[in-house]
Amino acid sequence: ENEPLFFNEQPVDHFDTASDQTWSHRYYKSTEYFGGPGHPIFVIVGGEGALDHGMLYPFVTKVLAKRFQAAVLQIEHRFYGPYDPVTNATNDQLLQLLT
Repeated sequence: ENEPLFFNEQPVDHFDTASDQTWSHRYYKSTEYFGGPGHPIFVIVGGEGALDHGMLYPFVTKVLAKRFQAAVLQIEHRFYGPYDPVTNATNDQLLQLLT
């Protein structure tokens, strides 16, 4: 459950329907305590850094998930980590990423 997964068709710009640019968005999931349909899914948005060591916030993944029989997804912030949508971004590219 601490293996990185990738959403390989993540649009770079969600508002530009003419653009077909995509990138691989890294995330992690834990279904250790998931009770199935009708139970919550907690989504943790990555902070200001890469998710190089798997799931963060063990209180969520071990305590809250167990208590509520929840699945947990943690997505890496797209401005951090090795899988960002652009390399050596220009100001115009950075503005595009704010979508």
